[in-house]
Amino acid sequence: MIGNEKWMYAPIEFPSEDKNRFPVLVFRKVVHIKSSIEKAKIRITAKGLYTLYINGRKVSDHCLTPGWCDYRKELFYQEYDVGMYLQKGDNVIAVCLAAGWYYGTMGLLNAQAYGNRGAVLYRMKVALKNGDEKTYDSDAYHKVGKTKILDADILDGETWDDNVSEDYLHAEFNDSAWENSQVETCDILLKKQDFEPIRCIEYLYPKLISDVDGVKIYDFGRNFAGNVEAKITATRGTNVIFRYAEILDANGRIYTRNLRRAKSSDRYVSNGDQATFSPEYVYHGFRYAEVRAESGELTDLSLRGKCLSTNFPRRLTINTSNPLINDLVTAIENTMKANFLAVPTDCPQRDERLGWLGDICVFGGSAMYLANCNAYMRKYLGDIRNAQFEDGNIYNVAPYIPEIAGSGDNGWGDAIVHLTYDHYCRYGNVEVIKENLSAMKKWVDYLANTSTDYLREGNEYAPADWLALSFTEKKLVNTAYSYYSAALLTDMCALLDDPETEKYKAIGENFKAAFRKQYLRGNELTVKTQCAYTLAIYFGLASVDELKQSFEKLLQADNYSITTGFLSTRYLLSALCDIGRTDLAYRLLLNSEYPSWCYMLLSGGTTIWERWNGITTFYGSKVLEDFSMNSFCHCALGSIIEWMVEYMFGLQLLGGGENLYLAPRFDPLARIKNNECTLETAKGVVKASYTYQNGVVRYEIEVPQGLKFDLESDEILEIIKDTENNRYTIYYKIKEI
Repeated sequence: MIGNEKWMYAPIEFPSEDKNRFPVLVFRKVVHIKSSIEKAKIRITAKGLYTLYINGRKVSDHCLTPGWCDYRKELFYQEYDVGMYLQKGDNVIAVCLAAGWYYGTMGLLNAQAYGNRGAVLYRMKVALKNGDEKTYDSDAYHKVGKTKILDADILDGETWDDNVSEDYLHAEFNDSAWENSQVETCDILLKKQDFEPIRCIEYLYPKLISDVDGVKIYDFGRNFAGNVEAKITATRGTNVIFRYAEILDANGRIYTRNLRRAKSSDRYVSNGDQATFSPEYVYHGFRYAEVRAESGELTDLSLRGKCLSTNFPRRLTINTSNPLINDLVTAIENTMKANFLAVPTDCPQRDERLGWLGDICVFGGSAMYLANCNAYMRKYLGDIRNAQFEDGNIYNVAPYIPEIAGSGDNGWGDAIVHLTYDHYCRYGNVEVIKENLSAMKKWVDYLANTSTDYLREGNEYAPADWLALSFTEKKLVNTAYSYYSAALLTDMCALLDDPETEKYKAIGENFKAAFRKQYLRGNELTVKTQCAYTLAIYFGLASVDELKQSFEKLLQADNYSITTGFLSTRYLLSALCDIGRTDLAYRLLLNSEYPSWCYMLLSGGTTIWERWNGITTFYGSKVLEDFSMNSFCHCALGSIIEWMVEYMFGLQLLGGGENLYLAPRFDPLARIKNNECTLETAKGVVKASYTYQNGVVRYEIEVPQGLKFDLESDEILEIIKDTENNRYTIYYKIKEI
């Protein structure tokens, strides 16, 4: 806790005269320190987004701080060592405050989702070399003024006027004309941030691809989330306008219809000097930037893109002899980076950018393989708990935003169970299960209580297998997910020796029996979709023997093309491997025709699309299926990283990496000749690679000391052990179809 309840806010409410503008404010105070400084720390947070300056120097490289959470219940503060910024004598503490998620424009809503004014809270403790200790707090004696940032709104963009001086960051500035801050108390739980911050993780350098009639278009080479950093020389008063887009239209202009209400536009007003423009309190999802000048002359311009993301350590590398598969892995990684900022979002570009739980429910397992997002996901599980109602129902969006989404939908609310289970499997921390056990139980109880004889119809507008190319009735999807959540909860209860283990096992078995009675007829399902068969097989609602042949016939009838949506794509390739049709899993993986992952790449995609039919002809024709629901940077359909790790390489971690079970599924047609993978586990890095040689696969694996290692014996011809170096060379016979 910060230990100070004096939240300071400006004596005005926003929006004010112009309801569409959110100027960045600065809270400023000069403090006099009489002795040399030994050390100093500050704890600080805000309702909104803040940047802390001491004596004109920015204290941290963190971006969009303090992030986003459920402001109704909790807020995270940051702690910085600031002794190096302070000096004996006068010191200026200046905190800039922007609207951010707190009172700026929120996805699918107007502004002020949580309140109509922001606030800042801090406490700085300074230890002096003379032995004294001083404490400086946010209070009513700060002066409040406006900065050169005239407008900052996450969805719409940022406006700078460089004719406004930033002298307020320095001690000599006269702020006597400014008003005093006001203070208030606030009943909100404050927690120290223990997860990775948002930072600029990479710079991209674009190519100028068009310069017609003063309108320049730049291509940054790939889709990303972030901002431009522009070095600008222009005549005084020139307005330089930046607009952003993921794709170009058929005429080579930026395409913005899919952004909907998001203006996604920045503006810089020049003072006549060379300057650097770099928006601080917004972000955009884009590949292309359009730049033009108004009311003056732009004489020189250079750009680079600032990629913003939560700064995770990388955990996984995959490299194959197929360039398209390598590009697919990269595209999934880029999609994750663009959507994992303050919280895992659906998309980074349009007027949404929300924590839709269906997306993370299916992508969380892959995300936690790609990167070490242990603490970040643990925090996000807290956001989901905060979005749960007393009856166990869970809002479809976390952090909770009033009146923006439905609730109680399978595949969305199920994230509390699936994400907890995936977290334990990836990182092995049983405390995460304990933290979420009550919420998971309430959710599964809710599913049972809102079913009819354990068939769950769900809400009228429930998303179910969202954006699938073949519709599956919602009752089937909802009942299947209800069973699987109960089954996962049962496993976690058993791990804790929880006394209610048998209760949730019985709930699961009831859902399973109802599913089989309703949908299983002999050796086929009554619903003939890939989603139905995938969920039935992978979740264990029907056996391989029961559904193998009818699933194969269904794939053939679908011309071996993917028809699954958000909730079933994650499990599609795994289900095919489970019925012994690994060849079909690789066929779908490698397919370059529409609809497929490789089709996205060949159509110009550098991140994963929201929908298989985002562009329904090859790149250049730009035939867009639906401009109102067409993101080109969505994580959900990229959930196959999990299959690549667990099936393609066979690296199945147990207990977070304390144990490894090796069970690779090789392509019997050897369409990818060489594969390499490294994966960080709790015990260290696992290195695996394999090659095809005359009907035999030579698989090499190196495991860290202390990792318990087991493997399947089927199809193994020979094992050569180098126990001194923990290396194994295993020869597998390629299993015939």
